[in-house]
Amino acid sequence: MLNKRIIMVILMAAGVFNAGLMAQDDELSKNEKQQAEELKKTGEYLDKRIKELNEDLKYYIKLKDYEIKLTPGNTVFTDSKKTEKFKDETFLELESYTFIPASYVSNASVGTRTKSMRLYYSGDSLSKIETTVIEDNFMTKFTTISVIVDPSPATDESGDIVIRSLTLKNNTPSTEKMEEYLKKLRDTGTKPTFDLGEFYEGKVADMQNTISNPLQVNFKRGFYVENLRYFEKNYRFTEDFYRRYGKDSDAITIQTLKKSLQY
Repeated sequence: MLNKRIIMVILMAAGVFNAGLMAQDDELSKNEKQQAEELKKTGEYLDKRIKELNEDLKYYIKLKDYEIKLTPGNTVFTDSKKTEKFKDETFLELESYTFIPASYVSNASVGTRTKSMRLYYSGDSLSKIETTVIEDNFMTKFTTISVIVDPSPATDESGDIVIRSLTLKNNTPSTEKMEEYLKKLRDTGTKPTFDLGEFYEGKVADMQNTISNPLQVNFKRGFYVENLRYFEKNYRFTEDFYRRYGKDSDAITIQTLKKSLQY
């Protein structure tokens, strides 16, 4: 009789324990669903923000009709139609550059960091946005070349953005090699082959986007939105400089000389 009572107590205790575990599981499931919904909303917000910034960048297609002579510090503006090298293409490009210091207490340079954004257009429509990020360290002989292509900037969907990169170790590419690598990385319609380095290719839609590893959100929020904001600002300043100094040779000369104080 005593054994039966002990068994009944154990079974009752086990039932209470299991009920507690089920309640915890239900609470965890509820929290996970809530976090998943928040992650989804964050992704949707970032897609909306990307489209808004793309619309802002579309505005600067008008720069193709201007003679741009002055740009923000450490930037270079290119209009493909006014450049022999790119005359068969249709884009505007703004490139930003800086130098890699040898140390915090030295002005000597051991390499360069450049990033650029090309706005491809058809008429007044923005057909493609292409970002290039390059870090070239002459001392360590470590070079990374990345190209990020948004083939449909007018849509709400950013999943078709393609990221391609080439990492070179113990190798400093010549100017000719750098142009060859960039041409291959930009041609997202073909699978490139390289004589050196480690090649990476990924599409945003294929990135993991779970609560524990939200890579899509990290890419959009941590890099791409800020990248679009940076270049929108610099395209805006470029237009502003044109409106203020575009037809004034004296002002342009003074501003150009002032830019020399930055290096």
